[in-house]
Amino acid sequence: MIQFRCKNSSSSKDDIVKEIGDFILKNKVFFDIFCDIMVRCSKLSDYNKSFIDTLFLIYYPIDLSSSLVLEFKSKLDEFFNTTDNMLNKRRGDVVEYILEKITPRKRTSSPFIKETEFYIYYKGYRLGTSNHDIDLGIYCDKDKFVELYECKVKLENFLYDRPPLKRKSRRKLGYLKEVYRRIQDIDKDIYLVCLEENLELYRDTLDKYGYAMISILSRNDIENLVKRF
Repeated sequence: MIQFRCKNSSSSKDDIVKEIGDFILKNKVFFDIFCDIMVRCSKLSDYNKSFIDTLFLIYYPIDLSSSLVLEFKSKLDEFFNTTDNMLNKRRGDVVEYILEKITPRKRTSSPFIKETEFYIYYKGYRLGTSNHDIDLGIYCDKDKFVELYECKVKLENFLYDRPPLKRKSRRKLGYLKEVYRRIQDIDKDIYLVCLEENLELYRDTLDKYGYAMISILSRNDIENLVKRF
């Protein structure tokens, strides 16, 4: 009934994206500082030794010279050794990579399909246009549920309400709303995912513009899934 078809132009993730993601999943104690760094360092100029050292001093005052801290710092240096454009992609990719590993949210022992960067087909028909794709999806035919995720580091630009929502955001939200409306007779959850903590303004914006069927996963929600992983 539901099919996920990969985009022909799906881009691969840099090795360092996977390395950072795997490191966080294995060493969960670093999840909070990882989120802080990804949220605060949206440009290369935001990432500097003084700022990073201060963060580590706040989070790990006793363990600053531990091998794991040094390893994580080394991976961060490599992650941010790029251009601003590539950094923006890497930041989004690492959120998607971690979500890919820790989902589905719904517990199941049944087989399921999981895909990234794909078009969604329902009853043989493609939903949306060539500009409409999904970052991450899980479909379980036996248990009759689907989970769809749009992954961001921050929702600030995507759901900024002053002035009204950007055209690009309205198109994406309209597409997600269409997917929710068209898919019938199955449990369906559509999520915006971010590494931020305070989401009330974003939820209010979704409600205001008629997208209340779209949920938001916060840093805390993701952390709970990481701990379960």
